[in-house]
Amino acid sequence: RAPSALDLDPRVLDGSLSRLLEEEKTRAAVLIVGGHLVWEKYWDGYGPTSRFDTQSIGKGFTAAAIGLLMADGALSPSDPACRFLPEWADDERRAITLRHLLNMSSGLHLDHPRFTHDPDPTAALLRWPLDHPPGAVWCYEQATAHALLVIAQRVSGQPILDFLRPRLLAPLGIHDVSWLRRASGEATGWRSIFLNARDLARFGELLLRKGRWQGEALLPEGFIAQATTADPRLATARADPPINDLRRRNYGWMMFANDNGIWEGV
Repeated sequence: RAPSALDLDPRVLDGSLSRLLEEEKTRAAVLIVGGHLVWEKYWDGYGPTSRFDTQSIGKGFTAAAIGLLMADGALSPSDPACRFLPEWADDERRAITLRHLLNMSSGLHLDHPRFTHDPDPTAALLRWPLDHPPGAVWCYEQATAHALLVIAQRVSGQPILDFLRPRLLAPLGIHDVSWLRRASGEATGWRSIFLNARDLARFGELLLRKGRWQGEALLPEGFIAQATTADPRLATARADPPINDLRRRNYGWMMFANDNGIWEGV
């Protein structure tokens, strides 16, 4: 649909907005209104079929796999993670629940360079130490996110993209997709699913529609509601490092929310 048909001024979209995005070194921008693609813009030779490293948006797709398994009744937020990661059952990590993983309060050790550069992140995860009692500290920590991918794969019995394709990606019309892998062949649960801008917008639209797409419930509404809202369980947690307290107060399940309007323009 044309932007003008939706009371959107093309002069703003193609003028001041485009200039602002270009100044911020944006490579692709897509605007969907009411489920319709109404405007898109690309820079630096990129186009509608160009795929991008979406960085931590990969966490959202990892969370989606967990949401599907919750809908199946295969797991619940209160489940001990060691039910699926028995390697954690004989030490203090046995107190970690799926909810602790989803809201980044697992208490696992923070060492971003060491974990993210390990050639076998799953092996690293299974030996990764605990620094804090689960639930006591919020820490944006990558082993925590990767644990959810490992759990999703163990429970579903499939690599994560094979699990997501028929139930989420294909219904959304997302076909040209891949995930960053380490030398071990394992996908990185904390980052880097590769998508084009239109497909990424489809996923965003699914979240806005509370998991529904063309009349079909692809993800549980209750799961989306909590994933995209600050988790109240984090209210008493402290942030590590303390400078991240603002982020703690706006974290859901593998996604940042904007409940308090702290990020202008969002």
